[in-house]
Amino acid sequence: MSSGECRKSIRLGLAIPARVQGYLEDGLTWEEFATTDDVSQGGACFPLAHDVELGQILFMSLALPKRLRQYDLRDASYRVYTLVRSVRRRPDLHRVGVMFFGKYPPRGFHERPSARYLLPADSQEGTAEAPPPPPDAPEAPPRAEEPSGQAPAPEAAFPTPPGLEEPIPPRFEKPIPPEPPAASSPGSASAQPPVTWGRDPEPERRPGVPPPPTPTAPAVEFHPSREVPQDRRGSLRMQLFVNFTIQQVDEWGAVLQEELTVADNVSAGGARMMTTLSFQVGDVILVQEAGGGFATRAEVRGVTQARPTIERLHLRFIDRQAPERLLRQ
Repeated sequence: MSSGECRKSIRLGLAIPARVQGYLEDGLTWEEFATTDDVSQGGACFPLAHDVELGQILFMSLALPKRLRQYDLRDASYRVYTLVRSVRRRPDLHRVGVMFFGKYPPRGFHERPSARYLLPADSQEGTAEAPPPPPDAPEAPPRAEEPSGQAPAPEAAFPTPPGLEEPIPPRFEKPIPPEPPAASSPGSASAQPPVTWGRDPEPERRPGVPPPPTPTAPAVEFHPSREVPQDRRGSLRMQLFVNFTIQQVDEWGAVLQEELTVADNVSAGGARMMTTLSFQVGDVILVQEAGGGFATRAEVRGVTQARPTIERLHLRFIDRQAPERLLRQ
């Protein structure tokens, strides 16, 4: 087995407070507050004091960044059912790795919340067998037997459930063209014009449909518009360089990621900044002037690629506009 990374999404070393809820066999539940060691779009890893097993269902609530979520992008807390995929037992705290299952639990969870859900590659040791079918379940119809030496017919191997039979479409044979009429004498009254075989008649043109273009028709030249689009910004942009600190925080005020960057385009209502972090349109970040007193929240209105590892963030200031002294630098 290769020791390389087999996850589809990259893990981020973010310490996010989370509330973990587990389920016991007697129907009771337990809760524990933990802090993640790393998270990704598909799961998380965190220390846990409670003893859990592989395949157990845990319900988590945490302030996951929007770019790692699959739903509830506007909610402050991300609530997700998870599946325990790895457990490293230690004397004090166990290191637990979970896979995000989704907004709803798997089938049969409400009947047996403490059941374990294992994947085909997992070990079956210590797992409960599947419950038997109910006594009133209908039995499968017996398979029709075929004489020895012959392959079973498709209808017998795969019987169609009653009520789902489909009518057999009629079989259409290839039409046979009529025989050409026999040649008659020129003076015969039943003489008919000769019939041409092998050519389809030319379809009639529908009214209002132009004829197909001919190869000799002149090509239509494209003339681009000379009108300059109007700038939709309410304030004038200034081409200047200002150092800023951008931060992304969670609902508790904990800093998820931080970076010192530079803005090359600033206006009273927004700015354009360089970043090596990963943001998406709609994220709200904290912007603070480096060495100055201007700070505000900003919404990411657009993300463009500047270099392979650098992106431009097009921000709109939310709380206040940039002061005039910042625009006169």
